[in-house]
Amino acid sequence: MTRSLGSTINTYLAGRSHIRISMIEIQTSTGTVYYTDGPFSVSHAGNTYLAQGTFLSVTDTEENTDLVITNCSINISALDPANITKFATSANVNKSVTVMGTYLDPTDNSIVGTPIITFKGKITGYTVSNARNTGKISLAVASNFADFEKINGRRTNEGSWQKLYPGDRTMEFAHQTIEDINWGKP
Repeated sequence: MTRSLGSTINTYLAGRSHIRISMIEIQTSTGTVYYTDGPFSVSHAGNTYLAQGTFLSVTDTEENTDLVITNCSINISALDPANITKFATSANVNKSVTVMGTYLDPTDNSIVGTPIITFKGKITGYTVSNARNTGKISLAVASNFADFEKINGRRTNEGSWQKLYPGDRTMEFAHQTIEDINWGKP
């Protein structure tokens, strides 16, 4: 998908010094958390994205024109017991995650232009791993169509779709399609 970066970001990228950070929004059963991989917290759209601390990393995703399911992992420290109760719970499955990339002005650390959404999906599961001196929670996140590979009771009809995405009319005329829809297959 071609993206238009806008004149502000294009001017910034023409410069000599670039600071790029990621900003992550994770919906949980107790509310939305905001993290950044930047060296300090940043504010955007009324939210403060907390720097480092318990957020460790997000894996890279690949964007292409094929209808495939993309996924990534978000790693969070398991050393804080509050993170275990917040993230290591099945109540977070199907909660939304948004990953954005943005640039910072090196003179005042302000956000340049509008952050660019690089990935949007839902939590599909989690794992907790412990080592001698560290621990990690990995949230498995996949694009919104990841659930279509599940066969257990999922139907491509308006009723099933409305249970997951109330108000979204994507499957309104699915019953009129005679052909099979091969989701996530090239």
